[in-house]
Amino acid sequence: MEVQTDSRTEIFESIADNNYLELQQCVKSIINKEEYVSYNVTKKVFTPDGGSFLGILCEVDIEGVTAAGKKETNIFMKIITPGPGVQISIISLPEAYKSELFVYEELSPIFSKLQNEVKIPTEEKYKFVKSYGESNPNVIILENMSKKDFKTNFRKDVITLQYAEMAIAELAKFHALSFILETKRPKYFERKIKTIKATFSFDEDWDGFVQNMCQITLNYLDEDSRRKLEDFIPSFNEKYRKYLEGNVGRLCLRHGDFRPNNILVKENNGVVSEMIPIDYQLICYGCPILDFIYFIFSSTDQKFRRSHLLHLKELYYNNLRSFLKYFSLDVSSVYPKNDFERDFEDMLDYGLMIGILLIPLLMTSDDNVDITSEPLVGLSVNVDDLCRERLVGIVEDFIEWGYLN
Repeated sequence: MEVQTDSRTEIFESIADNNYLELQQCVKSIINKEEYVSYNVTKKVFTPDGGSFLGILCEVDIEGVTAAGKKETNIFMKIITPGPGVQISIISLPEAYKSELFVYEELSPIFSKLQNEVKIPTEEKYKFVKSYGESNPNVIILENMSKKDFKTNFRKDVITLQYAEMAIAELAKFHALSFILETKRPKYFERKIKTIKATFSFDEDWDGFVQNMCQITLNYLDEDSRRKLEDFIPSFNEKYRKYLEGNVGRLCLRHGDFRPNNILVKENNGVVSEMIPIDYQLICYGCPILDFIYFIFSSTDQKFRRSHLLHLKELYYNNLRSFLKYFSLDVSSVYPKNDFERDFEDMLDYGLMIGILLIPLLMTSDDNVDITSEPLVGLSVNVDDLCRERLVGIVEDFIEWGYLN
């Protein structure tokens, strides 16, 4: 028996006609593997809060009976957005889904094995959400962690210091595992990690998107700040592309989209007690410091950065050192501190570019910004005074630090 409840259930049925049967078969396969003898299925299609741009999100709850008694299985499906917009997006969605599939199907078992081999305590391990073998290039199927009281932060919120410290620790573990993989399995690393390229398409759509987002920031600035940013804009695309193509600094596997909307958290009495990073669609081979910078400038305001940026930078490096020690690796040989500091200084302006490109999307009052179907040159986002404050603060930081003259 199958029951579908939700005012938007029809969306599930209309997700690319040729994919609907495949989605149904995925659910049926999970039902069979979980050995249900009778069951009800409830589907719910939703947009979390406007922070997800690369697919349709769906919860599927299976309740029923097995030979052992009552059982419930809760799964989360991320389904590739159908239609021609996929082909002209600034992001190659098919490649993005293949990347995430690679992480859950192939890389997560390897990372888990590496951690088990050196007996890392459970609470210290880098963790992945359970994935289902029915995942494929059109849909990523995971355990629905909201049923275990995990959630993501609201995209507009400035993170707390405690949140930032925990997230930075997880990021350091992820990068450390990449360095460990490079050391322990160099041939695999050469073949499977070094070949992972950024999924962005630097074409006319991209140029239009950059111009559009830059103009939003320019509109908020005073005359002097505006002139300084205008002088930087001609080098924007060249620098951004250089950073994403993985040719500068120390290199490893990057998360690519490490921000609060892509980190599951569980709280205990209002305090974060556990974190699990998710959303690996934008992984690429590049400099790890870019993930750190991306996180900082997508989730903090000027006041937070002035108080905590340098502390968090040191914390990242110390966590990298601590995690590598489990594998008898010395951080000074894997990523020397001088190289780390140089990479941070050389690439810090990536934060300016990320702020300009991402903050208007994260701070929009719209819950359904679709960068895969709307014309990017004229992509419309509704921003507010909080967005203005965040953008102006970022520009002021880079003027103060000497990157905008």
